[in-house]
Amino acid sequence: MVSRRPKELQASGYNDLRRISPPENGRFRAGHRTQDEAGKRVQRDGLHVDKSHAGARQGKTEKSSLAARWSNEYLEGGQALTRFEGMLRFFDECRTVWKTYFDGRSGQTVMNKIMIAFDVETTGKNPETDQIVEISMCLYEAGKERAMTLRIRPDITITKGAEAVHGISMEDLADSPRFPEVADQIESFLATSNVLVGYNVRFDIRFVEEEFKRMGRVLDLSDKLVVDPLRIWQVLEPRTLTDAYRRFVGGSLEDAHSAEADVQAAVNVLRGMRRTFNLEESTWEDLAALTQPEKTTWVGPTNHLVWSAGEVVFGFGKWAGRSILEVARRDRSYVEWVNSDRADFPAHVRSVCRGALSRIDEETFHARISATLGGPPPSE
Repeated sequence: MVSRRPKELQASGYNDLRRISPPENGRFRAGHRTQDEAGKRVQRDGLHVDKSHAGARQGKTEKSSLAARWSNEYLEGGQALTRFEGMLRFFDECRTVWKTYFDGRSGQTVMNKIMIAFDVETTGKNPETDQIVEISMCLYEAGKERAMTLRIRPDITITKGAEAVHGISMEDLADSPRFPEVADQIESFLATSNVLVGYNVRFDIRFVEEEFKRMGRVLDLSDKLVVDPLRIWQVLEPRTLTDAYRRFVGGSLEDAHSAEADVQAAVNVLRGMRRTFNLEESTWEDLAALTQPEKTTWVGPTNHLVWSAGEVVFGFGKWAGRSILEVARRDRSYVEWVNSDRADFPAHVRSVCRGALSRIDEETFHARISATLGGPPPSE
């Protein structure tokens, strides 16, 4: 017997949820509980939601998918929902929509498995060199929930950029256990589930796997189904030129993928976006900044080095996201290699490396870079 899928998923080109793999990064960032007067921006318990985001503008339309709705609308009665609550609501709506979706071989509903939603906060962005400082997991089975949150003391410092995001300091973790002390507890909790759910969950999975690897152990999650609302949203609401044309211009794009048609379509889509997002008064410089917002953090003309929380950090390699001054102290040979003739890095990158190797104080170091290449200081 062929498995039946609900019409909503058939219409959107749904294939097999179990085969969906998440992308490299998500759009939520952590923060504290705040809400502005307009109620458009809310931060709470590790969640950042901008209600003016493009997706939210169409989030309440009939055609928006469940994934898009629960990826953008985390407000209920004026209250922010945590990321876990949002994912669980998404999961509940999926159960409602898919209640007629049966597996013909077993006669059981597909959504009858035990799920764990989880998220980690870390010392930085690189799973190979950074570590977990907090892990939250919520087991969800037949409408019942069991949660576990652990704070963990890392062996390396938390980057200023990471601390600015999640608000956890080394002082907060002074009395917390190290990862090896809670590894068995985490492994046992994860073992109870069939499904892992998280927003950009590959990031979280990779960090947990690397923590076990550092202990000389292997955490095998290969038997788990991985479900990512971010990736589902991207699959069910793609961002191709044809999709953009349909939304911002209206109608179907004729002769798609012919160079002449695509050129004109791109111009028309841009015009439509300017109307939709109130960008008619924006300059080309404004639009370019929206196209590549991260460029404002670059140190010099490339992204090899970037400003993060007032300090210069590596934008590449095994120390990506780490302060160049910290790396010069911990792994001097790496900074020497970047500065050497053996590596082919731009002159401004090598110049900054020489400054880091000279052991000048942090304030002077950043002030000189700011004066010559632009960016941060002052902030006092």
